[in-house]
Amino acid sequence: IRYVIENLLWPRKYYFDDALAMSDVEHQFGFRSVFYFLNGIGGRFGARSGSAIIEDFAGCLRSSSELGIHYNYRYGLDRDQLAEQKAELESLIGRSVAGGRAHYLIVEPVKSFAILESLGICSDESIGFVQENSFRLGFAGAFRTWHGLPRGRSPVVEIPMHFMDANTVAREDDFDLYGMVSEVEKVGGLITLLFHPGMFNSPEAATLRGRYVAHLSYFHKKGYRSMLPSEIVALLDPELLTW
Repeated sequence: IRYVIENLLWPRKYYFDDALAMSDVEHQFGFRSVFYFLNGIGGRFGARSGSAIIEDFAGCLRSSSELGIHYNYRYGLDRDQLAEQKAELESLIGRSVAGGRAHYLIVEPVKSFAILESLGICSDESIGFVQENSFRLGFAGAFRTWHGLPRGRSPVVEIPMHFMDANTVAREDDFDLYGMVSEVEKVGGLITLLFHPGMFNSPEAATLRGRYVAHLSYFHKKGYRSMLPSEIVALLDPELLTW
């Protein structure tokens, strides 16, 4: 009840301010990130904040950050709904968006990628496990999806989600984040880390305080490079594809 009241009285404190603090930490360690905005309908499984805060927040982010869309629950399965959400978000932030992630990681590869491609979404980060650190697709990399596009049209690049904030606090039955990335180091690859605003410095997620700083500090010391989704897409030149 306390946190509900706090969020009503200070709606920016554990989202807006948290995200800006995260951006400052990234800048400190030489990293960049993409922010996916969840707009559209409210309520269960819907957007948690109003549209006004999105417009304000987007204007405060560093220019080095990338902005994307967090498709509302099951919108990745409905082209018309996703098109409406995307149009609203682009009008709020004053720029087009070309990358996204599905709310609750709801995705159906056979259907979703075709919908995303038709709306100009070039990259997606929806394939991963909500409660586990894992390479769900079996490798640490990104790839162009396939859904029967005509020759010459570029499919969506899938960038799998490997690690999420709550799962990076070690539990006895978990695979350790640092142990997993050390294995990737041996062969080279790409890893992704999702950290939600509200998980950085919130009393509701006290066990995660300091974890984002610790992760970025570790990555910085190991010499990891930061890449935005648009840069990963650019690396996968569609002209090199064979169909």
